[in-house]
Amino acid sequence: TIEYNSDIYNKSTAEQLTNHLEQILIAIIDQPFISIQNLEYLNAYEKHQLLVEFNNTSIDYPKDQTIISLFEEQVEKTPDQIALVFEDKELTYNELNKLSNQFARNILAMGVERGACVGVLLDRSEWSVISMISIMKLGCIYVPIDKSLPTSRVHYMLENSNSKVLITEEEMGLVGYPEGLILIKTGGHLEEIESYNLEINIAGSESSFIIYTSGSTGHPKGVEQTHLTLYNLILWDIQGARFNTQQRHLQFSSFSFDSSLHDIYYTLATGGEIHVINETLRKDLFSLKDYVLEKKISTLSMPYAALKAMFSEIPDEEFSGHHILEIISTGEQLYVNGGLRKFLKNNASVKIYNLYGPSETHVVTGISYSFSDGEIPEKASIGKPIHNTFIYVLDKEMQLIPIGVEGEI
Repeated sequence: TIEYNSDIYNKSTAEQLTNHLEQILIAIIDQPFISIQNLEYLNAYEKHQLLVEFNNTSIDYPKDQTIISLFEEQVEKTPDQIALVFEDKELTYNELNKLSNQFARNILAMGVERGACVGVLLDRSEWSVISMISIMKLGCIYVPIDKSLPTSRVHYMLENSNSKVLITEEEMGLVGYPEGLILIKTGGHLEEIESYNLEINIAGSESSFIIYTSGSTGHPKGVEQTHLTLYNLILWDIQGARFNTQQRHLQFSSFSFDSSLHDIYYTLATGGEIHVINETLRKDLFSLKDYVLEKKISTLSMPYAALKAMFSEIPDEEFSGHHILEIISTGEQLYVNGGLRKFLKNNASVKIYNLYGPSETHVVTGISYSFSDGEIPEKASIGKPIHNTFIYVLDKEMQLIPIGVEGEI
């Protein structure tokens, strides 16, 4: 018989504590000289559950595919469908692919070699997307840099990444920039360049992009990711999370954040329309709401702080007539409360996705909620591991901890 305070513990917790005490006593008898912090108190079933059952995420995928091949396949399927929208500029899948191929060849003509880092310092526009795709088509490494950063920080990121090339849209002096840096301007006379696919075979293990975080030392820290990381995530979007396809997707986050790559490549791999908004709309939530309604945006992808501000400041009734089907929250802990909760309650079929992952790994877990599926907790879970990803929650001694106990991923 177990006696416990039912105001604090439920039966399963009390039984779990008893089982752990028993395991500790057995461990002490078996290993009397082991340090206390290294005593194992999980039984075989719990270990199997934590190590195997919770991480049953393995799937097979074509080993010769990348996000670039997914995009090029979509071009073949829907060449005349709108792929990219920025202000009054619209590009079809065929036009976007041709421009990306031409710009890639323009970069190649500057002597850029496969595997080289290429910096991108642009205002938000269609060229933000064209540059991203062009660099990756070459098997080069995309290094986005926020244009609002001071010159000294831009210089550090270019030097630290060993970028020999910088894509920009304007003439700029090279004072304060690494010696020998080659500048490539967007646009130009690309119509004179061949526009067919480059047919460069890229392996999943090759690096695809570097994202710089703030860094704890005062210097930005560059995190390098492979093509496989992003490809695996996009496949999970399609097969695991089952996001809607062929959607009008709002691209809000800075291009210096890894969520921007997720926005772009998921949309372009599934026949959607990516709407890159300008800085004015990013800073004016009421105008952004008007854009969402006017353009019939169906997928909102925004950092949680921006989502919270938008639905807190704008009354729910002002979204009347919207076409929103799903909301993707990134960047920090998602809380479904206030105006956001009211919107979701009044639009019960709208799904909200919480995607979690540090820059070092990109997205590694995800979960979705909608009021049509049941009650939504105020503090969202980070969800379950995505495909081919394994998550372990450990204590400070790097030991597995049981369900219900706080630890570190």
